[in-house]
Amino acid sequence: MVDEKTFKARLNKMPPPRNILQVTGVVTVPTTGWFVGLVKAVPQGVNPAILILEVMRIPPDQQGGDLVMHIPVLFGKYESPDYTDVTIRDGKDEFTIPVKVVH
Repeated sequence: MVDEKTFKARLNKMPPPRNILQVTGVVTVPTTGWFVGLVKAVPQGVNPAILILEVMRIPPDQQGGDLVMHIPVLFGKYESPDYTDVTIRDGKDEFTIPVKVVH
């Protein structure tokens, strides 16, 4: 499960270096031992101002513990284009968040 309200996107335009994009949020998994991350979707959409990221989940090799985990995720990109929004896809679900620009 992706907790939409925890996701934020920030484009840091302060030097040096410039245009560092950071997208953060929290993903919930059913047991311990999962690897979770954000990866750039391929292909991207038709609007170049919107970055599309997909939630990637890799289950544990062995049976995980019976503890629900809330895992922070981060996507970073140096010398990023000036994105206005980021769409997060999680299977069939998706949502879009605005990019906050920091000068």
